[in-house]
Amino acid sequence: MNIHESIMTLRHNFIAHRGDNELEQSVVYFKISKKPPQKTTEYGIKSLRANNQTQENLNDHLNLFSAIQKHINFKIEVHIDKVNNYIKNTYTQDTIEKLRIQ
Repeated sequence: MNIHESIMTLRHNFIAHRGDNELEQSVVYFKISKKPPQKTTEYGIKSLRANNQTQENLNDHLNLFSAIQKHINFKIEVHIDKVNNYIKNTYTQDTIEKLRIQ
């Protein structure tokens, strides 16, 4: 649960609801053309955002994501087996061969 709360806080503060944050700094810059005539000047705004996650927190998140991925893969395999068994028990081998996509 602590890892889940940490991920939700990261999502909430870093991705979903950025707002004003002491970890974010905006920089305005100008581009001046080197080619004559220099009639236009472009400007841009870069936003830099720091993340306050520790290496330990990121490793915990990575471990959680790996565990979730394993669980999802297991669930997929279970459902594939169920479908496969249903097909084997419902149809003849000849019908299965006719339904096979080449």
